[in-house]
Amino acid sequence: KSRIRSVTQKNSALIVDEEGNEHVIFSAFSEITTGLQPGSGIEAELKRNLAKVEFEVKNSLPENIIISSVQLCSVPNVSYYLVDPQADSFPSEKVATFIDMEKVEWTSGKTSDSFLYYLPVNLRGRIENASEQSKNRHAPFNATYLKVVGTYSKGNKNYPVCYKFYLGKNMYDDFNLEPNHHYSYTFDISSINYSEDDSRVEQW
Repeated sequence: KSRIRSVTQKNSALIVDEEGNEHVIFSAFSEITTGLQPGSGIEAELKRNLAKVEFEVKNSLPENIIISSVQLCSVPNVSYYLVDPQADSFPSEKVATFIDMEKVEWTSGKTSDSFLYYLPVNLRGRIENASEQSKNRHAPFNATYLKVVGTYSKGNKNYPVCYKFYLGKNMYDDFNLEPNHHYSYTFDISSINYSEDDSRVEQW
């Protein structure tokens, strides 16, 4: 548990081989002595100690909403060789800083884009909540979220707008990114909506 890898950007935990394949890397190992006879085997389970996160952002209202950037925020800056999945909150703020990944600029005229990240484990827990629209109001500190920034046009005026989607097993009460799990999301911006009704919307 004391072995960690620093995370500063999207591919900090990956290495790309000559064929372009991405591999999760970690330069640590442990030696053990066993009483096994030559030729016998041991049972072992291999786990990816990261969360695989795929998401698609769709803009179903391009005539009124112009997306300018997409960014993953509040990501732990360390990846652990070994994680305690029973921890109430992991990693702790004492050993990790929570960083924002680099912004991905949105190409003008594009209506959808897909993204893939291998993220450090971030266990922030669950809350009592039953609707997607109110999830952000009760988000635990340092939970990982996706930020979509753009402008909303009405008449001949443009107004800044930001959408924040907290990740987890579902979109209403879970804020855990667990190791060896694959998360897949589609975020469809289909209306302006209003912050009074939907806590995922910030209007500046």
